[in-house]
Amino acid sequence: MMTEAGILGKTGLNSAGVGVTLNAIQAKGVDFDRLPTHLALRTVLESYSQQDAVQKLTKAGVASSCHITIADAQSGGIGLECSAYD
Repeated sequence: MMTEAGILGKTGLNSAGVGVTLNAIQAKGVDFDRLPTHLALRTVLESYSQQDAVQKLTKAGVASSCHITIADAQSGGIGLECSAYD
C-alpha cells in the first residue's frame, strides 16, 4: 500500500488480492454527496473482490474526476472513469 501524509492508504494491494491504482483527470465539477476520491480508493482496498469494489463504488459514486483501475486474480482488471456527473 502507498500513502501520503494525512491520507488513508489509497493505492496498493490488499490481503484479499484486490489491487487499485489512480490516475487523476482534470475536469470540472464535484458532487459533495459522493465519496471523495481518496475514500473511494480506500473503499476498494476494503473490498474482497474486484466485483465487490465496483459494486460499492457504483452505489456510492465518486465525487470528482479520476480513473480508478481495480483488479483481482479471479476477475482481472477493470478501469472506472469517474466524474461528478456519472
